[in-house]
Amino acid sequence: MIEIEGRDTVRLRPHQGLTVPRGVAHRTSAPVRTVILMVEPGGVAPTGD
Repeated sequence: MIEIEGRDTVRLRPHQGLTVPRGVAHRTSAPVRTVILMVEPGGVAPTGD
C-alpha cells in the first residue's frame, strides 16, 4: 500500500509499480512481509524511519 498526500491510498498487487511525483509526500506499508524496490536519483536523502 502507498499512502500519498492528497490522494487515496493505492493498493498494489504483486509485480505492479507506481511512480510518485517528485516532492509528493508518501508512505509505503504492507500487511505481510514484503520486498519494496525504490528507485531514486543518487542525490536523494531518505527521510523516513
